[in-house]
Formats: sequence, C-alpha cells, structure tokens
Amino acid sequence: MRLKSVILILFLLTATALTFAAVNKSTVTFSQSVTVAGTTLDPGEYKVEWSGTGSEVDVTFWRGKNKILTTPAKVDEKHTRYDSVTTCPEGSGGNTLVEIDAKNASLRFVESDAVGQ
Repeated sequence: MRLKSVILILFLLTATALTFAAVNKSTVTFSQSVTVAGTTLDPGEYKVEWSGTGSEVDVTFWRGKNKILTTPAKVDEKHTRYDSVTTCPEGSGGNTLVEIDAKNASLRFVESDAVGQ
C-alpha cells in the first residue's frame, strides 16, 4: 500500500511539472530572408516554440524536423486576432526579426547570441 502511495505522489508531481513546463507553439512564414540572433533564416515556413517562466523565454526555430536555432526573447502574453511578424531593415539589405505576434503571445527578440545551434 505504501509503494502505491509513493508512486501516485511521484506521478502527480511529474504531471504538475510537465504542466508548468508547457511549450507554446506557433508557425510563421517569412517571405524574405530574416536574421535573428546572428543567424539568417531563409524564406519559408518555420515552427516556433517557446518555453520558460516570467517575461523571458527561450525561443526555438524549427524548419521541418531540423532545429535551426534557440535564442532568448521577451514574452508578453496578449491575445491578437492574427499572427504577424515585425522586421527591421538592415544596412546590408536584409531584415532583422524584431517581433512575432502569435495568437496567445508576443515575442520580442533581444540582442544576444544564439544558443544551442
């Protein structure tokens, strides 16, 4: 009986931890190349996942099953009607990714090096 109680408690703790460590997802499409955290993303569709607590999160960009990069961002939980992407022109003729507005959050990218490439 005691073993069953311990297993039940461990199961509940694990389920709670997984709930709080939930990963948020969105899909973005770039019509032109964009640079984020020093990495150029070619035009196309990307899956974007972010996780963390508070206002700072880690954002990972996936192209198909390939992880492209992970970089920090500031998140603002807000509800928007449409997904959108904000870029800023670079001096070299490209665009820098500034913000992704997903339906449940806004991700603003901070100037920092990418991690976990």
